[in-house]
Amino acid sequence: MSDASARRNLRALCDQESRPCVQEDTVLFGLPNSELVNAIYQLLPGFVSAWIFFGLTAHPKPQPFERVIQALIFTLIAEALAQLTGIGLIRVVEHEGVPSFGQWTSELAFVYKVGYAILLGLAFASCANTNFLHSWLPDFVTKRTSYPSEWFSAFDRTKSYVYLHLHDGTRLYGWPEEWPDGAESGHFVLVRPEWILPDNVRVPLPLTERFVLSVSEVRFIEFEKDECELDENAEAATQAASIVINYNNEPRDNHCTDESSSAKAKQADTLNLSHSPPSTSQSNEGRKAETKAKTD
Repeated sequence: MSDASARRNLRALCDQESRPCVQEDTVLFGLPNSELVNAIYQLLPGFVSAWIFFGLTAHPKPQPFERVIQALIFTLIAEALAQLTGIGLIRVVEHEGVPSFGQWTSELAFVYKVGYAILLGLAFASCANTNFLHSWLPDFVTKRTSYPSEWFSAFDRTKSYVYLHLHDGTRLYGWPEEWPDGAESGHFVLVRPEWILPDNVRVPLPLTERFVLSVSEVRFIEFEKDECELDENAEAATQAASIVINYNNEPRDNHCTDESSSAKAKQADTLNLSHSPPSTSQSNEGRKAETKAKTD
């Protein structure tokens, strides 16, 4: 019998049994379909753990190859926990006389693996969001944190009002209800916002419930201290504020600014010249001309 007739017979048999016909020579991602499905089935608990972890944390999703490695690691942990659970249940039933609710099968083991995978994803996400593991490790082991970046660490550790310094020189004050995961993209959501003028005068926005600002508009951020610390250092804060106000009022050298700021400065100078009041000599000459015209 030829290969073509054999394939026709196989397809006819599959149609009769109402089952999908899978050709043995079908290859996907370098693996036959049966092997690929089996590999995904075996790594499914690890993919569940990874999906939960990256869904509940701000860590960026890795490349596909790294995802497979992480899924493999989670699967090994879940497999070990499921095997230990099975051994423990069998010994309890055999030696302690506990009534059995069924046999330990591969299907039951898979259910335990998925359950442990969900718990692993939740546990690792909790440790990453609270810096639990790294905070307990001594400094000679690691000085890193579980947070995805220093940006996220600063916002998570410091619960206070913030000063957002914008690129145009203005400042915005408020409570960060939400903030972006990094400095590259995202938005700030501030409640009780206030504009801070150059002389440190606060301008509240009583009609604004929330202020949404793109992170691309922010140059750098200041976190305000607690009220107790501010009361203790009230005199130092007043002196620092006066120094900042005097510094802002000092004239700047236009050569140190960029093209946009220099263009704005020239435009402002032009507007000031066109709208500035006349000098004393010019006003006196104008009065003499008006008096002479009236006399003539």
